[in-house]
Amino acid sequence: MTRFAFSRATALLFTLLLAHPAAAADSRVGIAATVNDEVITLSDVDNRAQLYLGGRPDKPTAQQRVTLQKEVLNKLIDEKLQLQEAKNLSIDVADEQIAQGFAEIARQNGTSPEEFRDRLQRAGVNTDTLRDQIRAEIAWGQVVRRRLRPQVNVSEQEIDTAMQQRAGRANEPQYHVAEIFLASDEGNDSAIAAEAAAIYQALLKGARFSDIARARSQSPGANNGGDIGWLAESQLAPELQPVVRQLQPGMASTPIKVENGYMLVFLRDKKADAQTAFTAPAAAMPLPVGEPILQMKQLTIPATPDEPKPVIAAKFARAQALSETAKDCASLDTAATEFGTKTAAGPQKLSTLPAPIAAVMRDLADNVLSPPVRTTNGISVFMICSRETPPAPVQAMAAPVAAPAMGPDTGGIPAPGTSAEETVREAIASEIGSDRLVQMQERYLRDLRATAFIERRL
Repeated sequence: MTRFAFSRATALLFTLLLAHPAAAADSRVGIAATVNDEVITLSDVDNRAQLYLGGRPDKPTAQQRVTLQKEVLNKLIDEKLQLQEAKNLSIDVADEQIAQGFAEIARQNGTSPEEFRDRLQRAGVNTDTLRDQIRAEIAWGQVVRRRLRPQVNVSEQEIDTAMQQRAGRANEPQYHVAEIFLASDEGNDSAIAAEAAAIYQALLKGARFSDIARARSQSPGANNGGDIGWLAESQLAPELQPVVRQLQPGMASTPIKVENGYMLVFLRDKKADAQTAFTAPAAAMPLPVGEPILQMKQLTIPATPDEPKPVIAAKFARAQALSETAKDCASLDTAATEFGTKTAAGPQKLSTLPAPIAAVMRDLADNVLSPPVRTTNGISVFMICSRETPPAPVQAMAAPVAAPAMGPDTGGIPAPGTSAEETVREAIASEIGSDRLVQMQERYLRDLRATAFIERRL
């Protein structure tokens, strides 16, 4: 199930490592694609790719660059189709709206539009490509609002069924997760596996999961940073359940082979049951700044609360014995395969870790295994692969594109006189309608692709 936020602006977030200025992308003359009677130039592709890369200090490999260019081209083709459809409906995005969106981006970054423009340029980013992105998202939001939103209706019976299903899952663990999905087939499976591994390495180096999801993921929730909201454990795919159980909030999984591709999962939060999970905010959780980021790994030996004490003691001993062989993060990965499990990894800060974990990590040296810790899912050990103190990230937020809320927008505050059950029913109706609208947008865009003349030259 994919949630789509209607009462807030959706956003395209790029973490730009501006402490490492990059040379501006070369201006290349040539056609990358033709979409009906309009062209996308090679320079357009280069500029958008540079926006995604954001002047990061590590250069992508040649294969990664080719993959990124293809993904960027697909995104630009979709934007052309969205703008053309908006034009067919006599929808126009005024320059003032673009300016407002750009100013909002600057405000989010604590600076003026002029200073923000200078910072982007120092990172080698052409600001026009961000304005183009803003224009396309505003236009598409208006198309969705006009053509699709009136078609979305949620019946009382659908709400009743959803409430019954929710009640049946009320006592299950709940996970707030995000995903990156890369589709593959027999012809490109190895290349996509390598791309998934490269994304995982980028996460270890501090890249934001939501940024990569927006730029690279092929799942319906990509535009929302990969966020798929709160799910009960039984709602997760069987191959994902054991992986998600081992994750701590703020950590990402290694690539997981799933049907038709590869997936990386990021755990934003978790709850023991659905009592508080349903109303928890679905906003992205950026890493706080001001203290070192720890690139961590975790290995968990599964254990249940009802296991006999001798069994628990034996598992603690096994976890402790790992310190003899796990001398760095790579060897911890190897040890995980021997346990028939995988390590979880991700950037974290000491202040964001649960207290029992923070206590063992506080004085832990790099590439040294922590003492075992009893966690929700078993016996866990942790290792710090590296640490760094990065500059404060610059986050670019594009202008609003979402359709109006499925019901009256009260800012998340129930209307006076609304009962608790009515509030839940309204929230469920909004969720169902949101999911339906996302699917309708996907079909709408797919139909536009199918009926358009598209010639790719890249």
